Amino acid sequence: MSIYPTFAEALRTVMSAHQWSSETLADVVGYRSKTSVVRILQEKSSQLNRQQFFNRLMDAQALRPDEIELLHNALNTSMIGKDQACARGIIYDIIRGHTLQDQSISPNIERALELLDSCAAADITMVNCMWPQISDKLGALLNSHPEHQLHHMFTLQDNGTSAATALACTARLAYLPNYQGHALDQTDAEASILTGANMLCATATTAQGQQVDLLVVINGVSNAHIHTAPTPQGLYSFWRAALTEAAQGFHPITYKCDTASGPASFVGILRVMRDCEKRRATYQITPDFCVNMLPAHCLRASLTEGPMRAAFSQVDESTLDRLINEFVACQRQRYDYMFNSRRAKHIIFSTRAVRHFAATGMITSHFQAMRPFTPRERLEVLRNLHDHALNDPYFNVYFFKDDFCPAYEIACWEQNGMACLPVNRPNALMSNYCCNIIRHPKLIKAFIGYFKDELRQNFTLPQAQAIEFLKSTIDRLECGQFN
Repeated sequence: MSIYPTFAEALRTVMSAHQWSSETLADVVGYRSKTSVVRILQEKSSQLNRQQFFNRLMDAQALRPDEIELLHNALNTSMIGKDQACARGIIYDIIRGHTLQDQSISPNIERALELLDSCAAADITMVNCMWPQISDKLGALLNSHPEHQLHHMFTLQDNGTSAATALACTARLAYLPNYQGHALDQTDAEASILTGANMLCATATTAQGQQVDLLVVINGVSNAHIHTAPTPQGLYSFWRAALTEAAQGFHPITYKCDTASGPASFVGILRVMRDCEKRRATYQITPDFCVNMLPAHCLRASLTEGPMRAAFSQVDESTLDRLINEFVACQRQRYDYMFNSRRAKHIIFSTRAVRHFAATGMITSHFQAMRPFTPRERLEVLRNLHDHALNDPYFNVYFFKDDFCPAYEIACWEQNGMACLPVNRPNALMSNYCCNIIRHPKLIKAFIGYFKDELRQNFTLPQAQAIEFLKSTIDRLECGQFN
């Protein structure tokens, strides 16, 4: 049975476990004949009939809890199709920080990554290799070696699973400043040249100053062949030349956006985000409050009264004052786009993280040079969110059920781009905050579709409960219960 069985496939599994024939199952649900059961097993029944059959089976109390869950999920798969069911499962696993596949990878891939980890610098090019567990390991490598560079080239097939898989892999890498992604759609004439190929090639400098080239040909995540050669033999340069010839038509899908150039680049990131948000519908997953949800005067106070000047001691005072003014002015525009725009905003928060903000004045991605927000500032932020959630038809607030906190913070702007950032980023990243923008219509469409049709409907609290949570959090803060 597949990971996402249809209702007919799941029903066969249940029948086998109970040793039911079609006639027996018809008797269990009270049908006069086996005709309807046979039609369901042959995938010839309507979704309404499948639902009614499932309800009858539930009424008969003939199923174990695991079988009920299996058939309930299979009903959804039959309604939306296996491709969409798989795509949604992959995106949900991004949010949870999990992968659908086995975590083990080929020892030769491990050996190649260990070699690159021992090198002082490396220029890496990867073709496809769309396995999240490989992306996880490459992300750790790039984070610990800022001097390494990864150029990722992959083809996208014309289905939801391919787009979701690409999003699962790029989300694990795109927040790093030394990653660049390039994609080619399967529908393009050039796509067939590299479709199905999975390779990683690198030229590296060892800690001893020696230059070595590395080629890994991958046939499935658990099967790979590795070849190394001294750089003068030209393995990497030959492979890159052949790849360049084959890869005409690939287009960048990541827009680099980081703070490597100092405090001025923080203003630069804010401007990029502002331009992404302007006149765009927003679909966002965040633990608590992003910068664009904080009033400008609260943000300015947090910056100027915090250790900002000590953090940027190399910058003269007048220049730093000018940059703070530019930062706050840009933030004021973003705040206006968030709360005073007629473009729809859909934001899912974590109740646990919002309670933490109320108690500490610290947001999840709190900039180290900012002081915590005061109780009065926290109240202003929370009251504003509550008022807009209650009265603004363009502003939609949701909270994850069961105190769930997402592993990734995702902001997606319709027909524009998206930013994916791990909620718990390694400390090293804070010295070069990076927020690369992923720009590919298929990846954006896959996320928004999942957000609309599944995430907000099945994984969030009812609206009245969300409003009540905000109100009770405000009441507790006003009474000093978080102090």
